[in-house]
Amino acid sequence: MKNVTLRQLRVFASVARHLSFTRAAEELNLTAPAVSMQIKEFEAEVGLPVFDREPSGARAAAGHAPLACGA
Repeated sequence: MKNVTLRQLRVFASVARHLSFTRAAEELNLTAPAVSMQIKEFEAEVGLPVFDREPSGARAAAGHAPLACGA
């Protein structure tokens, strides 16, 4: 996690809190695609998927719930 940015951590925390990319985007005054891009970059840095994307929203990826719960 050497190149994780503060912005990525804020976006991650917001998505974890709301379990929604759209609601996180609204909270952070970003677009949903910008939130998605930040999460993809965050996942690349940590080397694992942190959210499962579903039509109904996001949820912690299987086996990674403690990471999301700590946000």
